[in-house]
Amino acid sequence: EDPRIVVVVIVEQGGFGAGSAAPITRKILEAAFNINQAPVEAAKVHKPQTAL
Repeated sequence: EDPRIVVVVIVEQGGFGAGSAAPITRKILEAAFNINQAPVEAAKVHKPQTAL
């Protein structure tokens, strides 16, 4: 196997992982995979005017 990303989050006195370490891990992975970034707006299409 050839892992590209390894994440370890330790939160001292953090309680359960789902409540403390998981949200931190999520933010790290979102940044690593460019998830939830600002959406790219599509270019506006202008229809050419037709002669009457």
